[in-house]
Amino acid sequence: MVHKSFLKVKEGHFVAVKRISGAGLELCVVELKNQASSVKIWRREKETKNQIAFSFLRDGDDYSPKVKEKKLQLERIADVSGHEPYWFEKVDLKINEHYGLRSVVNGHYLSQLEDGTKETTVFCLSEDSQACAELTDELTEEA
Repeated sequence: MVHKSFLKVKEGHFVAVKRISGAGLELCVVELKNQASSVKIWRREKETKNQIAFSFLRDGDDYSPKVKEKKLQLERIADVSGHEPYWFEKVDLKINEHYGLRSVVNGHYLSQLEDGTKETTVFCLSEDSQACAELTDELTEEA
C-alpha cells in the first residue's frame, strides 16, 4: 500500500529534496511545510520487520533515497517495490510516535548531517544508532 505524506523530523521541520550547489539533489531538512517535498511511502512487513521506502516528488519526477555501499543517494525511480537498496527498517526509538530508519542492505542508520558552511542539514548514513534521525510522517491521503 502506498500513502502520500510529508516526512517530519523531531524538531518539527520537514524533509525535502533540494538541489545543493556542487552536490546535486540531496535529501534535506527545511523549516516550513510549503518548502517540503510530498512523499509517497511504501510499507511492507518482511521477516516480522516493518519496512518502508520513500519516493519524493520534485519537478514532476519521483526521487527515492537509495543505499549504495555506505552512501545515501537520490535516484529517479517510479516504483521501488522490488528493489532492496531503497528499503529501510523502521526502528522504534521509544520517543512518542517518532521512529528511526535502518537500511535493509547494510544496517546503517538514516542520520542528519549539519553543514555549517552551507547552513543546510542533509541526510546521510551512519553506523551509529545514536545518530539516527527521529522521524514521523504526516498522512495527507492514500494513493
